[in-house]
Amino acid sequence: PPGRLVAPSLEEGFFTEVLSHTADEGFEVVAADRADLLAAAAEALAAVIVDPASVRPAELLAVRLDAADLDDEARLVGFLSECLYAFDGDRFAAHRVAVLRDDDAVVAAVLGEPLDESRHRVRTAVKAVTWHELHVGPDPRGLRARVILDL
Repeated sequence: PPGRLVAPSLEEGFFTEVLSHTADEGFEVVAADRADLLAAAAEALAAVIVDPASVRPAELLAVRLDAADLDDEARLVGFLSECLYAFDGDRFAAHRVAVLRDDDAVVAAVLGEPLDESRHRVRTAVKAVTWHELHVGPDPRGLRARVILDL
């Protein structure tokens, strides 16, 4: 009936406490150029999920990102998000990644095989590639990127 409380706890109010915990993992990669930086970052992402030493290079999977007008940070987050979808959504374990094209689109070939949890050493699940502390910039050896993942 109108006026009746949905739950008695609403009369007492709510209590919220922020708990600190680490649900993130990150990595840095360095490469001579942007294409190799993207490939190295994709391999690092894959290695967070599954030990690449347990993955056979048996099949190729294509990953593509429309990247026209994207700056380096947006290109990296977008590309890694597409890779994460392939690794997680398509249940594909990656061994190596090669970026074949890096202009108005990023096109990569991922060498690996379908995920087999009885054979592959699965490390953790990754929820998302984040913008937190994201950085792409020059390095004496070419380019450096820092990426934080939400686990």
